[in-house]
Amino acid sequence: MARIRCIKPEFWTSEQIVECSPIARLLFVGMWNFCDDGGVHPGSIKRLKMEVFPGDAFTDEQIRGWVDELIGQGLIQAYEAEGRTWWKVTGWERHQRVDRPTFKHPQPPNGKAVLEAVTEASGNDRRAFDERSTIDRRALDEPSPPDIDVDKDVDIDTTTTTLHSTARQGDPDPGQVVVGGGGDDRSQRRRPKKRRSAPADPEQEGRPEEPYPLHWPDLPEAERRAGQAHIEACPEELRQPVLDELAGLMQGGRIRAGPLAVLRGLVKRAREGTFEPELGMAVARAREARETRAPPPPATRDVLAEHARLMGVPVEEYLQRWGVT
Repeated sequence: MARIRCIKPEFWTSEQIVECSPIARLLFVGMWNFCDDGGVHPGSIKRLKMEVFPGDAFTDEQIRGWVDELIGQGLIQAYEAEGRTWWKVTGWERHQRVDRPTFKHPQPPNGKAVLEAVTEASGNDRRAFDERSTIDRRALDEPSPPDIDVDKDVDIDTTTTTLHSTARQGDPDPGQVVVGGGGDDRSQRRRPKKRRSAPADPEQEGRPEEPYPLHWPDLPEAERRAGQAHIEACPEELRQPVLDELAGLMQGGRIRAGPLAVLRGLVKRAREGTFEPELGMAVARAREARETRAPPPPATRDVLAEHARLMGVPVEEYLQRWGVT
């Protein structure tokens, strides 16, 4: 049975939310209405599609891609219980207040959820588990180490735990953490966000630079920075082929989800030994041809003189303009 849920104004400016595509955001909000009062929704692509987009001609593959975006941003978590897959809206208990809650679905076992990357180039309903996620998702009931300062950046209907390894607790800057969610939780307060230092120079940390720079697809700078963590989890010899395959998929218009979701799937296949480049080979050949193509020979005096005569300008003046004497 569908339920009425609430949206806080901070939802629309949350950094986690704006990293998702517009349709993924709408899917996220629509999911709330069909979660039980514990924030759990059955992990069924077809069911979610019929609930949120009953009148739209979206494919199962598109829905999977948008769900993968939400998982990648830590807005929902996926886990197995009772032989089925479930999706949990993170931070639900803190933001959705229900007077007499009804729990229809099982909660994550021991408070832990297994992350899934559901975007795969497959017709069946396979799910890819991201073993080396860049976000350290700990269980909410798991105590943090004593020498680590834990800040909880709470966005709408989500509790993402960001670990800052610090020797001491410094004074925070005036920046505010967006607090949002479905319920009217007046006990939550905006908490200051700690200033994050700029990434250090690799040479200063004793790490050698890449022997060969990677050639990235045409991605926005923010997506490229986010994708760097994923490509570092890929075997070194397959990093460029994976990026070339992503570029080929983008150029061919075959990406329906976000590029980062597709990149995660390609990296997973590379780590499992099942990656086989297809469109990326043409991208690599085109790049090699551009790099090995000889530059055109410089224009000779006779050619420039002929140009000047055709344009009706003084020959000597034209030659001087080109630096030819």
